[in-house]
Amino acid sequence: MTKRRWACAALALTILLTLSACALPKGEDLLSPPKLPVEYDGLYEMIGQTLASGALYAPPARGENRQNIHLVDLDNDGRSEALVFLNFPSEPLLRVHVYAKNEEERYTQVAEIPVTGDSIDSVTYADLNGNGFLDIIVGYRLGLITGVSVYSYAGQVAEIYTGECSLYTISDMDGDGINNLLLISLYPEQATGSVRLLRYEGGEHTLTAQSSAPLSSGISVPDRVTAGRLSDGTNALLVTSALEGSSTATLTDIFICKDQALVNITLDPDTGASDGTLCLQSVYPSDIDGDPAGVIDVPYSVRLPPFPPADETADPLYIVQWYSYDSQGRRALTVTTYHTRLAGWYWVIPGEWKAEITVNLRDSRPLERVTTMALYNGPGETPDTLVTFYTITRAVGETVELDGRVLLHDGADTVVAAEIAPGRENFVDESVLRENFHLKPSEWQIGVSS
Repeated sequence: MTKRRWACAALALTILLTLSACALPKGEDLLSPPKLPVEYDGLYEMIGQTLASGALYAPPARGENRQNIHLVDLDNDGRSEALVFLNFPSEPLLRVHVYAKNEEERYTQVAEIPVTGDSIDSVTYADLNGNGFLDIIVGYRLGLITGVSVYSYAGQVAEIYTGECSLYTISDMDGDGINNLLLISLYPEQATGSVRLLRYEGGEHTLTAQSSAPLSSGISVPDRVTAGRLSDGTNALLVTSALEGSSTATLTDIFICKDQALVNITLDPDTGASDGTLCLQSVYPSDIDGDPAGVIDVPYSVRLPPFPPADETADPLYIVQWYSYDSQGRRALTVTTYHTRLAGWYWVIPGEWKAEITVNLRDSRPLERVTTMALYNGPGETPDTLVTFYTITRAVGETVELDGRVLLHDGADTVVAAEIAPGRENFVDESVLRENFHLKPSEWQIGVSS
């Protein structure tokens, strides 16, 4: 088979996998070779010729859109444009070919976008000025430099912004129904950074940074970006950054748009940092209690007293207090949780447990980790055990005997069970054990930064 035919065959398979609405074949259809809709014939032939000439696919490395070919209705006419991400042997190395349907409903190439950098990091599509057209937002890498370029599309492509940043996100900050592009940048030499809000200016041809606000000082890298609502309904952007010199500690800065300007509502002017959002565990802002309003809560670590007899060599343990914030920076406690370090679950501590608690970790036997929660009675005093959790690692198909414990999670390789201490049913019952138990959610991040 010729190089061109191999390229076309590979492209045909790629498009089939890319299309979002596909019917499963039935019966004799399984015996027939796959057939693309006739409207794509010209498209894959043109792309096949490009590949045969020496180009290679260069799909985005991160984010939700990581296919070689994206089918997106950029101009809101009910017909999808096709964007193909390519690497060429000559300059410009990275290019995006844009194809659109002509009057005969056949795809033709309408634009070629030269992309800055040596790799495409991510691609996002968003209407940034409310005209109904989607802008093309391309995150790129050039050595150690990361940045973003934005292109408008109205039958032809025009670059409307390009600049360096550590990562980016899309969010409607002022509640007008139009998405804003926000760029998060780190300044390593100052151990701080900033967030910039970009808006269209001068019609539909220029995207400019119209406002910025600082991140906390003492950070090493922005780690997570979360868009959501505060307790008073204000739209907000929460940027969680790793603390300099720590592998797990983070600070979260909360930004709102006030009088068309970005404001960091958690930044303490005396310390230059959002000290009230310090978290010493790998947990991040989320709607932890699942309230109907979807308010984002921010974790704050509180060190637990040592479980007697204290082991001076043991790492300190923490509970996480989750706070909701309003647009004035005032916070209110939502829930308190205990997060396991490695077992992948957390437990909501009942609000009725007003007394101080302590936690003890130990291995009771091979492949079984024991987590004991108890009331703290002071240094050297024996704590009053309330509930004990057992995290058991098992082989595939192995049966675990619960021995009267309450089953909380029955996974393929992990079982979590718990037992209430005798006489402590007034503190917790089986229904609370189950309702308050949660698996840790998976974390992933879109944008330019990993």
